[in-house]
Amino acid sequence: MKVICKNAECRTFDIEANIFWDGLDTYILYQRLSCPLCGKQREIISEPEEKQSDLSTISFGKIAGMDIIEKKSFLKKRSNEHYQREIKERKQHMDNIFYKTGERP
Repeated sequence: MKVICKNAECRTFDIEANIFWDGLDTYILYQRLSCPLCGKQREIISEPEEKQSDLSTISFGKIAGMDIIEKKSFLKKRSNEHYQREIKERKQHMDNIFYKTGERP
């Protein structure tokens, strides 16, 4: 994230600086926001962009709250959708090569 010191008496007045914050520990953020020269709090100019999580479609609470039969059918349905979307075409292509030539691709 980008920060700037607004203390007019500081040598780094109106100079942008980049700081890293993992988004978890607020005390570390407080320490990094303070100017190393004058010690006053710097202002945040731009927030870091949030990254898309790969687990955005999984709801662990929903799965954990299901009984065994519901969980089995839900996971089987999700697995089948993944197979249809990602794997089926490539598997058919590899099967065709194998059955025509008798060799592994």
